[in-house]
Amino acid sequence: MMSLWNQPYPQSYSTVEMTQPALRFDLVRQQTAENIATAKHLDSWEQRAKAEKKWLDAQAVHGIRMQLMQAPILPLRKTLEVSAPLPLAQLPPTMRDLVEATATALGVGAELVLPCVLAGALIASRGNFKVKVSDGYFEALTEYFLVIAASGERKSAVVGLFRHVFEQEEALRIKHSAERQGVAREVLRKATAKKKHELAKKFGRLYDECRDVDAVKNLLWDEIAAVERLDMAVCGDAVPRRILIDATTPQALAAELARHGEVLAIFEAEGRTLKQFSPAMDDIFLKGFTGEPYTSDTKTAGTVRLRTPMLSICVCAQPNIADQFYGNKDLVGHGLTARFLPLFVPTSSAMSGGGLADFPPGLVAPYEAHMRALLQIPAPAGTEGERAFHVLDLSYGAYKELDRYTREIDAQLRAGLCERYAAFARKLHGHAARLAANVHLFVHPDPQNHPIAPATMVCGIALAEYFRKHAAVAFVAEARDGVTYAPKILQWMERQRLAHFTEREAHRGIGSSRHTVAQIRAGIDELERHNFLRRYVSLSRSSICVVHPDAYRV
Repeated sequence: MMSLWNQPYPQSYSTVEMTQPALRFDLVRQQTAENIATAKHLDSWEQRAKAEKKWLDAQAVHGIRMQLMQAPILPLRKTLEVSAPLPLAQLPPTMRDLVEATATALGVGAELVLPCVLAGALIASRGNFKVKVSDGYFEALTEYFLVIAASGERKSAVVGLFRHVFEQEEALRIKHSAERQGVAREVLRKATAKKKHELAKKFGRLYDECRDVDAVKNLLWDEIAAVERLDMAVCGDAVPRRILIDATTPQALAAELARHGEVLAIFEAEGRTLKQFSPAMDDIFLKGFTGEPYTSDTKTAGTVRLRTPMLSICVCAQPNIADQFYGNKDLVGHGLTARFLPLFVPTSSAMSGGGLADFPPGLVAPYEAHMRALLQIPAPAGTEGERAFHVLDLSYGAYKELDRYTREIDAQLRAGLCERYAAFARKLHGHAARLAANVHLFVHPDPQNHPIAPATMVCGIALAEYFRKHAAVAFVAEARDGVTYAPKILQWMERQRLAHFTEREAHRGIGSSRHTVAQIRAGIDELERHNFLRRYVSLSRSSICVVHPDAYRV
């Protein structure tokens, strides 16, 4: 019997079934060839489309370059510009004449002179005044001015001119203090020996009971302060009272305030004070603005207690320093930036001509005489060691003007019109009252004996609105970043000699790890406004920055 395995295949099976794999292979090969041909055909069309887009983009970029050649390149701004006229017409005549004459003589803009003049009166008042806004509501007569001006705007010349009188007064105080110390040394020893002896015995007895030096100091703080005041009174200011202090650390500032009657002023032209600000140590500046009690405990300086610290600040700074100040989220969150009145000095404010050599020597003589008169106004006597203040009352007309302005600000806040600088806007009515009192110091030689007039309040409100327009720009990061980053991007462009570039390339070029995309975009916007480049969205939807043909020749 033949095995099933040895039987031959049927003819039909061998001829039909055995040819099917070959047919299937031929079909696959044919289909693959067709697919390859189709793919090549599509690739060729894509390449042609890309080439056409590239050609169209090149034509568009060439057209943009031709348009740019017709547009002149404008110089980059060194600082922000605010379209707000200086309210000189509302100032008292003597004050207005001083600002205008000084600006003309020094060859600078009045925007740089006005805050220095205002700061001078606040420094001379020595923190001895408060403004009564309403029943139970008082504003300390201090202000923090921040003048933002580029290099070469003669900040040092203006600041030096108006702080010179205070430097002279400090020198006289040191001289007179040295003369009095020689006569009063023996008197001091006899007058205070008994009081010090009693205090030492009391201190030792309390220390034996609790063995805690700090606790005893806290308990006897008033008596210790009384002995220190006795020393000062008998010795005739053993430590001469300073008026000005240069940039220093917050701890040292608190210690100097304690030594010099809790009143000091910072009046400088290089912005060093802003560099010292730290979110962990800005409390002394917050309390110095309102006159609230301040306490500091450090290992080096020990315990420093201030009952009513009063600070007046006028700082001129370059735009990059001011940008770091307003860009610090912690300082903004703490409310420190809202206490400063910013002012952007236009770049073109420094004019040719004028200088200290041909400055009229008698021009600031009335200002200096008035500052000396304000320095001579004594503080009212306090009770039980508490400090007292001269109170500046508002006339009825001045109160109505301030009340109207307060209602306007409140309505704008509710409408969301001050969203970006809401913290500053909430303090505007207080700034208006302080600025009106500031101007009041120029109007009367004895300001404590006269109420603030309605016209003076109108002037204070006008000044507050002027600073408000500058604050509306200072608190906008995009505006600050444009002025800051445009020169950086331009320097990178000049190094690379690029005809066009993208935002990503610019971001990588100046350091992507240190700067955000929003900052780069703001800098490119600033360059575009000054005709250094034009943005073009290509057909591939990528943004290209086309550079002006003469950008590197400027």
